Amino acid sequence: MYEASTLVLMLVTAILGWLQFRAVREKRRAKNEITVHPDVRIYIGRDRVAQELVAITRRAHRGDTLFGSCRTCANYTGGLYEALAQSVGRGAVVHLVLSTSKDAEELLGLLGSLDPSKVELTRLGGDYPRMYGIAGKEVLMALPSSNAYIGCHFRDRDMVESLYRLFRGYSKE
Repeated sequence: MYEASTLVLMLVTAILGWLQFRAVREKRRAKNEITVHPDVRIYIGRDRVAQELVAITRRAHRGDTLFGSCRTCANYTGGLYEALAQSVGRGAVVHLVLSTSKDAEELLGLLGSLDPSKVELTRLGGDYPRMYGIAGKEVLMALPSSNAYIGCHFRDRDMVESLYRLFRGYSKE
């Protein structure tokens, strides 16, 4: 039998796949955003997803845990690195899973310049979900492909908790 976190990931992957198909067909050019539910938004395009990464990071304060995982871990636009440094300065803790590829070196360099008591890093190869968020508050999952880049932003507490447990599972490998 599957664990609940695995089932959640399978469901999210199926939903993101369907949304990716829909987004390619019906891209909303004004904001590149679709509100599916008050607690679920879809972002279309890597630039729009990167904007939301920055916004999430700016919302993190003392007592918050920013967590995330990336595969290429590079080419972030819109001030993500600066927002991370500011969040750590405000007292947020950062726990990231970074790819073992050389692409992650830029982000690794920034994280190395931050207060080491506030940063936990795991280097991991292989396949794992791309996600980023604030534990207990919100999570943004990304699904890139050859013809679209989709982000699914969850603010539902149960979904956020399930995705955070999933993250904690593979970040401890």
